[in-house]
Amino acid sequence: VSLIGDALRQEARQAQDTGQPQAGSLADLADRLHHMVHGMNRQIDLQIANARLMNLPRAHERVSAAQVVRGAVAAYPFRTPRERACVQAHVIRDFHFHSLEPLFVQVLHNLVKNALRALAAMPGPPRPGDLRIEVRLVGARGHITVADRGPGIDPLLLPRLFQPFVSTQSN
Repeated sequence: VSLIGDALRQEARQAQDTGQPQAGSLADLADRLHHMVHGMNRQIDLQIANARLMNLPRAHERVSAAQVVRGAVAAYPFRTPRERACVQAHVIRDFHFHSLEPLFVQVLHNLVKNALRALAAMPGPPRPGDLRIEVRLVGARGHITVADRGPGIDPLLLPRLFQPFVSTQSN
């Protein structure tokens, strides 16, 4: 699929060079294909990580909450610039904690993905600040809060939220 996207990009360049009106549409299709491939690769990685959940390594590293959150947002495969712009990460006060950074980034990516789905179900396009991730230290406890302006979670689903391999979505 990625190779087809590359071929479409080449066709778009040639169409643009010859002034053909479909050049923009071809470039858009190519970008959509590449985003889809990136998302599929991410989904495969997620499934592999989920399969390993029961055998998590014991080694942990000390990580900065601010660094992990900023890195997770920067690495997330947003589908559009508008989608990216709706996410705001705020560091009120950084803290460190022991974790496996790649697994914690995966947790953050899952939360962002779920929040973006909720926002996509809302009327109108997402706006800056519709998804807010906040890092703060409250007393001696660190908090990372992920909040969106979506419709919320069905109360009937709450008891199952943190069960392994449970999802309310098909992908």
